[in-house]
Amino acid sequence: MLVSQTISGAPLDRHVGLACFSHLHRTDDRFIEHIQTLAWLVRRNPGLDGVGLVRLVDAGNACDLRAALARLVDAWSARLDADPAWGAIRPLIVRASEASLSGS
Repeated sequence: MLVSQTISGAPLDRHVGLACFSHLHRTDDRFIEHIQTLAWLVRRNPGLDGVGLVRLVDAGNACDLRAALARLVDAWSARLDADPAWGAIRPLIVRASEASLSGS
């Protein structure tokens, strides 16, 4: 939830959050590990927002973290009542991924 709230910039309903990630966890065992790493980054960088989090994982060796972040954003964005912040952060993740691929 910490990562989700950092991206949205607002408190989120815990039950809704659990519903969003339960299928992600079932389809990818490493997803929780990646989200825990992202939460560690958020805790170590007070005041971090969604854009700042994407910039932190902009390094080429963070492609697994970017992928996990993108999946989390997609899950929240799929909700009918999704905050516009979710849609705004997705292009930044895509650009970070494309930049690291072109730099390879």
